[in-house]
Amino acid sequence: MHISNLDIKTMTIFSNVMRLRNLSQAASHLGLTQPAISQAITRLRKHFGDALLVRTGRGMEPTPRALELLEGIDAVLAIVHEKLESRAAFDPTGARRTFTFYSTDFGATLLLPRLVNALREVAPNIAVRAHTNNFKPAAHQLEAGEADLAFGAFTDLGGTFYQQQLFRDHHVCLAGRLFPPVTTLGKSAFRAASHVVVRPLPQGYHMVEELMRNELTSGRVALEVPNFLSLLMVLRETDMLCTVPARVGLAVGKLLGLRSFTPPFSLPTLNIKMFWHERLHRDPAHQWLRALAAQRLRMS
Repeated sequence: MHISNLDIKTMTIFSNVMRLRNLSQAASHLGLTQPAISQAITRLRKHFGDALLVRTGRGMEPTPRALELLEGIDAVLAIVHEKLESRAAFDPTGARRTFTFYSTDFGATLLLPRLVNALREVAPNIAVRAHTNNFKPAAHQLEAGEADLAFGAFTDLGGTFYQQQLFRDHHVCLAGRLFPPVTTLGKSAFRAASHVVVRPLPQGYHMVEELMRNELTSGRVALEVPNFLSLLMVLRETDMLCTVPARVGLAVGKLLGLRSFTPPFSLPTLNIKMFWHERLHRDPAHQWLRALAAQRLRMS
């Protein structure tokens, strides 16, 4: 690796790892994945021809070369922060601008009301625009500047994207009003029912489609709709089943008087996160927005 490839992000990773002596903690602190941290350290080891961090009985310890490098890298980062990143603090009370979000329509139903209410309390002149276009992936919209943040269980956002966990979710089966009056949903009843599904699904939400493909015979998927909320209107008039994320499914299903069941098959947990592109990582307005979103959208 040429010296010109020692970018600010790599140096920041090095500084955090050296001080925390723990890759997982450094990943959490920087909003990166642990593999991204490991890859950066591997590149630095190759470049400097030194192990940099070695495992001992006391945990990870820096080599003498690493300690020598840390002093110089921290000096460079201090200059960058002082000379290039000194910006006026963002004042939300008087700011007039629009922030754009990408999520599924189910995610927007659950999260955006909370966020809009928070903005109205502390930043009344800030507006919100939501995108739920499944034909443009979250990565594209964040890279192109079409969205400031993405909310969801997306699995294709790595590399130049930061992330922060908001909450975990599971799945439920919502039954149409004409569904037989059973108290539990077994595997045979699930397989015999007619199902309605959303297609296309965004990255990270394909486990339901895999379940349908593996467990249902041909013809049991009776209807495909373009978005999650269309499911609910269908269920008001039919005996169909749909399998959806639990938090918003239960909330909206309750409003419509729909019954919910635990799926008779195991489905992976949904890790709902907030994602953003690295070009916005140090922008004061976006730092403020992310802090507000993390505070208001976290759920137990």
